[in-house]
Amino acid sequence: MASTVEEIMTREPRTVEIGDSLAEWVSRLHPDDHDRMVAHVASHVRGGSSTYEAEQRLRHKDGTYRWILSRGSVLRSPDGTAYRMLGVNVDIDERKAAEERVRMNEERLRLALSIARMGTWEWDLVHNQLSWSGAVAEMFGYGPKSTVGTYEGVMSRVHRDDRHLLNAAVVAMTERHEDVDVEFRALWPDGTQRWLASRARTFTDERGVPVRVVGVNCDITERKQAEIDLRESQRRLRGLSARLQRALEDERTRIAREIHDGFGQALTALKIDLSWLRSRLDRSRPASHRELSARTKAMTTLVDETIQAVRQTATELRPVVLDDLGLLAAIEWQAREFEERTGIRCELGPPGGIECADRDVATAVFRIVQEALTNVARHAGATRVRIALREHGGALALEVADDGRGITETERSAPSSLGLVGMRERARLLGGALRVIGVAGRGTKVIARIPLPAAASRQRRAEGSRCPA
Repeated sequence: MASTVEEIMTREPRTVEIGDSLAEWVSRLHPDDHDRMVAHVASHVRGGSSTYEAEQRLRHKDGTYRWILSRGSVLRSPDGTAYRMLGVNVDIDERKAAEERVRMNEERLRLALSIARMGTWEWDLVHNQLSWSGAVAEMFGYGPKSTVGTYEGVMSRVHRDDRHLLNAAVVAMTERHEDVDVEFRALWPDGTQRWLASRARTFTDERGVPVRVVGVNCDITERKQAEIDLRESQRRLRGLSARLQRALEDERTRIAREIHDGFGQALTALKIDLSWLRSRLDRSRPASHRELSARTKAMTTLVDETIQAVRQTATELRPVVLDDLGLLAAIEWQAREFEERTGIRCELGPPGGIECADRDVATAVFRIVQEALTNVARHAGATRVRIALREHGGALALEVADDGRGITETERSAPSSLGLVGMRERARLLGGALRVIGVAGRGTKVIARIPLPAAASRQRRAEGSRCPA
């Protein structure tokens, strides 16, 4: 009586290095593959398809399991009874290991994209069909299972003020075959707005014709909101700093006037009285008055020195010449005073037709010049400094250059360089910019450009008159 399939598959294998029975094969199956493979072979033997193919893990001689691909046929008698199986085995262990590595890498990529709130997409240019991951679908406000669409459909979800950015990116990819990196806003049906960053690359066929674009999207809404909040905070801080600077200059002006007018007048009156007293003592000429006359003379000298110190203090607080005669005269006075005090030659360039009536701009430029000259005296080791100021393109352009050792990059970026920070901030508060350039052994340049409010206003009015109603 013919043995059944189950009997054949459960026979004890013969004592050889590797047996030639089904039972031998069954004994070498990986436990996780056992039931699946036994059922698969049994179904073919009982009358299933005459050909079979399956992947399985079999125990190797060293005790490890290796992936094997089996392909074969079942031979049957005229009545359909299976009487022989023929086939081949192929070792695919390396292929399966490679597939596992790919699967793990893909899983890691999916995890990384998920953590980074990123998603992938692909645009079939031939059929104008977009396909994307669930993460990208959610970025545009679609359901996570909506993974196919068109370029026009996606554009309908893009903020209309940003659509030109994507259109320009498409031209760059499809016509110039460039990689693109663009940021734009996506609008959801409920009105929610999200900021997205998209990076993409174009692939061409053998003729160089673009056929496919592959990209990745990242939700950068939180970063953008943080940038907006930071800019708003900086704007408020600059506004506060500007008000503080104006208040400081006003307070300096008030104190300088009080010192000059109050203390100066009082000291002048005291000097007059001392002069009168001394003249009386000199005329009487008693021996007892000689000491009093000498003391009175010394007091007069001290009062003169005090008056000079009061005037100097008042001038340093707020030069009267800046308010009375303007910016150019104040800079000329500062240059002469600097040259006399330090012995460093100070040259002034041609004024260039300056008409600066704005008090804030004049004050900022004058203070920048003061700080730049202070730095030259303290650190530059210079013998000459040149100040150039001119009006150009609706702005004041200032340059203070010396022939000293040259400021270093470390000194420019040092947190302790408060003077440089103050100069930059003064320029920035008025919408301008300031640069400090140093060349070793050739000196340092402070270059500032500050817009003139009147010129800027005239330019805005001119531009407005050219705009269509």
